[in-house]
Amino acid sequence: MRKIIIDTSPLVIHLVGVFNNKLVEKVSIYKFPDDELRCVERLMAQADDIVITPYVFGELFWLVNTRLNQSGDDTKKIFIRYMKVMTRFKESFIEKNDILDFKKLELGPTDVSLFLTAKRFKYPILTSDREFIGFCKSEKVDVISFQDSLFNL
Repeated sequence: MRKIIIDTSPLVIHLVGVFNNKLVEKVSIYKFPDDELRCVERLMAQADDIVITPYVFGELFWLVNTRLNQSGDDTKKIFIRYMKVMTRFKESFIEKNDILDFKKLELGPTDVSLFLTAKRFKYPILTSDREFIGFCKSEKVDVISFQDSLFNL
């Protein structure tokens, strides 16, 4: 049984791919966006539990809106289509004060919420954020580098 906490970058690839896989190149940071989508789909399909935080959900909406240059109505349509997928996700709520008390606020509230969720549940975080990966490893929190997964298929 595999459990993961998913960061915004891999999740936005999946959301856009479910909506229209031809648009993945607009949100991808790699040369081969189709490979990136297949990798995320594979990692998510292998997971019995996928956990997100409300901060990830907020970033996801914003990224779809800005990277795809969609109107608010178009973003809403994308999210309505993705709701079936998202109902499968579990949610971890991290209190605002826990985030404000965290010593490394330069990571941002989303990364802090993911880090604290990983500490609470002992699940690895799937991310493509190199700085965050380095921080998690230095703190002995399990992290799955999306880039490593992508290139080791």
